[in-house]
Formats: sequence, structure tokens, C-alpha cells
Amino acid sequence: MLWRQDEEQLTADFAVFVRIPKTGSTSLWWFMNDYSNLENFREYFKSFKGISDRQLKLFSCMFGPPTHSDDSLDSGDSGQCLHMVYGRLRAIWNTASHIWMEQEFARTNVDNIRVTMETFTMVRDPFDRLRSLFDYIYDRSDDGTWEEENTKAQYARVLDGDFAGWMELIFLEDSIPLDPQYTYIDEDVDKAIELITGNSPNVTILVNECFEASLRLLAQKVSLQPGSVEEFIQSDDFQTNISERNNVTQATMAELRERSKNHLPNEYKFYNAAVEQFKRQLPSLDSSVLRHRCDL
Repeated sequence: MLWRQDEEQLTADFAVFVRIPKTGSTSLWWFMNDYSNLENFREYFKSFKGISDRQLKLFSCMFGPPTHSDDSLDSGDSGQCLHMVYGRLRAIWNTASHIWMEQEFARTNVDNIRVTMETFTMVRDPFDRLRSLFDYIYDRSDDGTWEEENTKAQYARVLDGDFAGWMELIFLEDSIPLDPQYTYIDEDVDKAIELITGNSPNVTILVNECFEASLRLLAQKVSLQPGSVEEFIQSDDFQTNISERNNVTQATMAELRERSKNHLPNEYKFYNAAVEQFKRQLPSLDSSVLRHRCDL
């Protein structure tokens, strides 16, 4: 998405979103699309010349809405349409931005052009992410969409609405139907942490548990129009709750949460590093405007 263009010196700043599943990424995308002043870069492709059909499909996939998919993409591409990894996004963006610059040079005859890429992502507590996945599968169990992503025994627990039993099985079988969050940044967890941390990280971290604060930090980062965050958090589109399963006690939930830390060491290593990086950004935020507090 394009957030600023200076006509005197041709300038384009692109916001690129690494969408990690079950972290609130869809809500964040709709905020950017419907409540901000960001322009959907995909619209520019309509006037581009000299783009191959495959490039156009990949660009549309990368910059399209959360529900966008294209079955005509090559094998290996279509499955990544909604949740491309950082390296893939960066490669596609490099191609797209160079084509965009060529088109703009030809159209405007400017001598100077500057293009930047601001990449960000949202992470979520690994246990809560699994809870969200279970609810997602359960709510869609009638059509069998997720049956192949689970073992037969796991899916039986889903059909029964048995979250605790499902969690026990995915740990026992060592078969978790959800890719680790860090793999969307890099397959190596230490490299992924390196890319999201430091004074000038390659990828800016936002945290689901601090959704409003994340929105306000993003608004600062990409200069969103005033009032966009307020409008969104007061709308019906803003949700901060995590659903509960009636057959799971708080004691059981606490035990499962602790056990998940032993079964998902790299997930928690990445998430904890992400949270610490996020905390470093918070002093730049006026906390007095927050309607929804968070405690990390």
C-alpha cells in the first residue's frame, strides 16, 4: 500500500504487511484498507505496461484484500497468496517497485525518484493463537475445510468442541496444524529474531494483545490520517476478545498454556523477543489516549 507521494520529488513509501495467520492480521488489513488514507497499490497495476500475466497475478495476490486468492497461480504460489513470507514479499515488492518507477519516469519525466518499503507484522501469544485456530476450525467443521490439516483423532476432538483434548493430541502426536510465526519472517528462528529486533529492524513488530497500541504505533510509523484509529476502535469491526470454550476450566487452560511453552520453545523464543521489541517502541506513544490498556 502506498501512503505518500510528493509531486515535486516523486516519492512513494510503501507499507508491506507480512500477514501471519491467526494473529488478528485480517482485522489489521481491513483497518488499513477501510479506515486509513493508504492507497491500495494493486490499483496501479491496471495501467502498467509490459507486465507478464504471472507478475500481475503475484502482484495482485500480494497487494490484494485478505479474501483475495487466485487459483490460476503456479503451484507453490497459490498456497502463499494470503500469507507470503517476508523474503518472498520483499522479492515481489522489489520487482513491483522497479516496474512502478519505470512507469512513473515515463509518465512524469521527473529526474529524481525515491521509493521506500516499510514492512510490519503482527504477532500473538502462541497459546492464544492455537485457541484461535481451534475456534476457527470448529466454526467451519460443517464443510470439512480443515479436516486434512488435522490428524483424524485431532479432527474428532474439534467436532466434539473439545479444545483441551485437541491440545493434548497435538502435543502427543507432535502434529500442530499451524506453522510457527517466526517462519513467516525466516525459517531460522534466530535469523527471524534478528530481522525484527534492533534499532532499525527490517520488520516492525505489532502485538495482538496490545491491538489498539499497535494501531497507534502503525499510524505514527506510516503517517495515517488523524482520527483513523479512533474511528476504527469505536466501530463494530474492532474486537479485542478471545472466545472461550465452555468445557474448559480456567485451571485446565492455565495448565495447557504452561505445557505449550515446553512444546513450542522456538515459538515462544520468537514471541518473547517480539514483545520486548514492541515494548521499546511504546515510549514514543502517548499512553493517555489509549482506550484499551494492555499488560505484557
